[in-house]
Amino acid sequence: MCPNPREKFEELKKQFTPSELYLSYKTPSLDKAEKLVDHLYQTAETITRLDDHIHIASRLLRRLEKAVSGRDFDIERAKRIANKILVFVAFYHDIGKAEVQYQLYARHEFEELCRECTRTPPHNYSSVAFLTKVDDIREKFIGTLHEEGLSLKVADLTYVACLTAIAMHHEYFDYKDIAFLDFLTPLTLSLAKELSPDTMLVFDDTYIVVLDEAVKRLRADVPLPRSRGSVTATLSEVLEHIAVIHYEFGATLVNPESLSLEHRSDYVRATSSLAEALTWILTIADNLAARTRGSSDPERSFFASLIERYYG
Repeated sequence: MCPNPREKFEELKKQFTPSELYLSYKTPSLDKAEKLVDHLYQTAETITRLDDHIHIASRLLRRLEKAVSGRDFDIERAKRIANKILVFVAFYHDIGKAEVQYQLYARHEFEELCRECTRTPPHNYSSVAFLTKVDDIREKFIGTLHEEGLSLKVADLTYVACLTAIAMHHEYFDYKDIAFLDFLTPLTLSLAKELSPDTMLVFDDTYIVVLDEAVKRLRADVPLPRSRGSVTATLSEVLEHIAVIHYEFGATLVNPESLSLEHRSDYVRATSSLAEALTWILTIADNLAARTRGSSDPERSFFASLIERYYG
């Protein structure tokens, strides 16, 4: 972690309200910067309008429930549950941008403070770190899905599929086949990103204002943290967690006769399919929500322009 990031962040807190403080990306002109609360709201609102994708997610959800419990439920209930899942994924996909180092980066303070650092921790990994550390979000989300009719095991698998989508929504076009990521490990991730596993991720307690405002505008049943204090985690913890997720969901066996890869079970295949669908649906919603940034957004990719062209 760079020297004294919290100290520098405390200075910024004196200059802005929490809603104004947290930015969604780094822009050349700070007076035109998009607020994080606006992007979280826009992405969650956008994803609810992707009806064709909600239908696909609902079908995969029904397949997963069938594989795990043998139960079936009607498509309308599945769509209602899928909508809640997609809103959750969109709402929390960029909460990692509330991490202190990312906010220093967004305000052009990171490079000056951290001259020896090559880059900030990827915010998608920080988002996963946040969700795994604030465990009551998981409990509330799984409880809601169970009340809606999913079995507890499927609700839990669905939550992990959500973490996969959040972790991968910027890597999706590099690793299209999520189920094939047998070789993803904390070491390969940290080497590829040129990151130190010892990097400390810090979320100042003012992040809660962003979530409160976003959920109020969204008017949706999104689980919020019960505890409202600061959150910390090491990057190695989240890298390990992501690696475990991908090992479990990408678990495959090599057929010695055909040398083909085979999934270990039906529910692994179904969960992996759901995770991949959530990933590309989130990728679409994220890029559509970010259209207002224009060409100045350094995170804008070639695929973003394709998504915008297709969806108008």
